[in-house]
Amino acid sequence: MVFRYVCIWSDELTPALMEDFISVLESVWQTEFNRDTFQCRYINNIYGSSLLVIAYSNDIPIGTQAFWRNDIGHRVAYQADDGAVLESYRGNGLLGKMIQKGAGILGDEVLLYSYTNNKSKRSFVKLGWDVMLTFPIKPLLFYHHYCHQCSQMVDYKYASWYLHKKKHITYVERNNHYYLVIPTNHRCVSQVISCCDKKTAMLFGKRTGFTLLVYQKQSNIIDSEKKGNIVVHGLRGDFIPVWKCDAI
Repeated sequence: MVFRYVCIWSDELTPALMEDFISVLESVWQTEFNRDTFQCRYINNIYGSSLLVIAYSNDIPIGTQAFWRNDIGHRVAYQADDGAVLESYRGNGLLGKMIQKGAGILGDEVLLYSYTNNKSKRSFVKLGWDVMLTFPIKPLLFYHHYCHQCSQMVDYKYASWYLHKKKHITYVERNNHYYLVIPTNHRCVSQVISCCDKKTAMLFGKRTGFTLLVYQKQSNIIDSEKKGNIVVHGLRGDFIPVWKCDAI
């Protein structure tokens, strides 16, 4: 089979190409992706334009891979996200080819990263991306300097653009310090995703009831079967905070 690939920046996207991209994701991920998500990530992005890759077979869209502009600190960065291939076309190396084409356009100067599942990780590793090491979960007693690099705490601009739409993110206040948390499978356990200032915390609802909080020193989320690996290209010692994960 012969496949065709279209690589286009989100600020140059035509309505037809946008529909092709969305149609693949809606077919593969169903309720996990919607048009509001697309609008927020790729049209209203506070950092700039993202790169989208669409695979075609006989002019039918069959695969997608986005490089979502999501800077880390002061460095230009893209999160490889929204990768999908229609079931009947899997096994043809489409995901790897789309990743390769997008990364080739972006070049080696930018930071590329992705939160993968166990299946998609293989495509990135084959292309030479590195798997970021993670550390064991440790208990947190609300010590406000727990964040690795305080400059990477959630800022108001990012939270008001992207995170505040996620209703499962709440905040906890301890000793005049504020923490954003997400629930886990354990009723009394939440995961800290970042500390923040009071103004940012007020964008979210307050976590109620008894909460034992835990955190992981490196970027990861608790359900490792769902999103347990981070792959990176051009890391150069950058710290990728967990709240940058598309699955948060």
